[in-house]
Order: sequence, then C-alpha cells, then structure tokens
Amino acid sequence: MSSQPLAFAPDELAAVRARSERRLQERRAANWSGRIADEQRAVSYDCEVTNISETGARISISGAGELPNRMVLEVAQLGPSRPARLVWQFGRDAGLTFEN
Repeated sequence: MSSQPLAFAPDELAAVRARSERRLQERRAANWSGRIADEQRAVSYDCEVTNISETGARISISGAGELPNRMVLEVAQLGPSRPARLVWQFGRDAGLTFEN
C-alpha cells in the first residue's frame, strides 16, 4: 500500500469533502497565518490555516507545488510547532492530521 497522499480530480472532490465531514473531532474556522516545513526544515512554505481541530487542520499554501508526506506546522496560535501528516492535497488546499 502506498503512503503517498491522495490527489483528486475536480469531480471527485465533492465526494471527498462529504466523507471528510464525518470526523470524530469538530473543526472550527480559523484565519491564521503560518508556515509548513519538511521534517528537516530544509524547505518551507507560507500557509493559512483555514480550519482546525484537535486532530488536524486544513491549510491553503502560498506558491507551493506538491507537499511532503510528513511536515511541521508552525502557527503562533498553536504554540510549539506541530508534526503533521498530509492526508490530501487539491491544488493549494491540503488536509493535515496531527501526529503525536
């Protein structure tokens, strides 16, 4: 089984969004500026956190192509940087799950 994040065609995105609304943790809207970086912090991108929960976040990336599978999310409102795994990416938008 591949550990690569999923990429979706536009017609598949609505179905993915419907399934994602069955989360265990409620997400709340956010409008927070931050940065994501690969685990080694060799490459980083500006991002905006558009919604957040205890277990993950949805982000919008500025000027990024394909994101790494594992990364660190740095947002002042969250305190220390949070290790995260890429669940899906569609264009500039991506869904992350936080890792412990």
